[in-house]
Amino acid sequence: MGPPTKGSTKADAKAETVAASTKADASATHKKASASAGGAAGSAVNVAKQKRQAKDKEKEKEAAPAPDPAALKASDPSEAAAKGKAKAKAKGKAKAKAKPGEQADGAAEEVTLEAAGMTLEEEIAKQLKEKEDAEYAEELAKLDAADKDVDVKQWVTLLCDATQETNKVLLSCKINVDDLRRSISRFACCKPRELVFSIKGHECVEARECLLKNPKSFDAEKDVIRWWRGDRLKRVLKKRQLATMNNLDKMERSVLHFVCMDGDYDLTEEVVRDKNFKCSLVNKQDVFGDTALHYACIMGYSDIVELLLDSKGDPECQNINRRTPTHLASEHGHGSVMRSLLRNGATIGSNPGNCWKYPNATWYATHNGRQKVIKEIEQKKAEDRAMDELNAQMEAELAAIAAAKEDDSGDD
Repeated sequence: MGPPTKGSTKADAKAETVAASTKADASATHKKASASAGGAAGSAVNVAKQKRQAKDKEKEKEAAPAPDPAALKASDPSEAAAKGKAKAKAKGKAKAKAKPGEQADGAAEEVTLEAAGMTLEEEIAKQLKEKEDAEYAEELAKLDAADKDVDVKQWVTLLCDATQETNKVLLSCKINVDDLRRSISRFACCKPRELVFSIKGHECVEARECLLKNPKSFDAEKDVIRWWRGDRLKRVLKKRQLATMNNLDKMERSVLHFVCMDGDYDLTEEVVRDKNFKCSLVNKQDVFGDTALHYACIMGYSDIVELLLDSKGDPECQNINRRTPTHLASEHGHGSVMRSLLRNGATIGSNPGNCWKYPNATWYATHNGRQKVIKEIEQKKAEDRAMDELNAQMEAELAAIAAAKEDDSGDD
């Protein structure tokens, strides 16, 4: 056989290459199949092993006793960590606030706390309650200090509305409108009756109101008091829509009712002293049966009460509820007004008819806890008893003198 040709050599080489690649593919396929078979077998073994372990755990749980809930809570790592953090935080704050010499006291308090069996939450709640009690006591102390007669003065700006001239004056915070008007009248060089002033655009007419005491109504740093001259009585008549001081409004009230409500003694005196004023209006009753004296007793204006009594005001006049000025003063607890009424002949007995629906002044004072009024009533009763005893003694002495004279005349 002769040497191979070039074409036959190429064909043989190609055939050998194809055979080699086929052999390699077969070997790889065999390896994959072996690996997949081994993996399936391994996974089956693992599943069986896990099932066996689960069954063993269930048997152990059934055989073991039931766990204590408290122990589980104590063994909970998150709960323990939270308690530990809170305790460490509170302890750190206490150490930061405490002085070096007080650290030993803090340790002693901690030991005492543990001995008493108190939890950290209970101790915190106790401290918060003590803090609230201390704040409440402090607020009460502030209110008590405000109620006391503490005379605080401040500089107030006065502005003349006509000339725009300003003045500074040192005034007490407890000054009322009437006294403030008198103070301003010194700068205005006019009578208090002819002076009108306003604060924040509001005309001040209530004579007993203390405007400078309340920071909401007056701020000495920002607000000013504007004043001007004017006839205050005419302004009251215009505001109440009354033509003269003898006219009445739709509630059957005269100007005397309104000036008494405002507590303005100067205007009240001007009205009752005016020659054109009808004296019968002093005891004029409105639709509720109240006179000017009733309103003065309700508000507690003892000086106006005395002025009306001097002007022949009736202290026994009853309103539609059968209440006299004495009853109203007793109900509202105005001791000075009660004193003025009792000294001017007012009675404290029950109303005519002695009906249980209309008790006397003593019952009103006792029912409402008006100790000042009760004191005035008891003092008036004591004075009446003393006067009765004195009158009886005087009568006995006069009778003895008359008897002695008769005996002397008989002997003669």
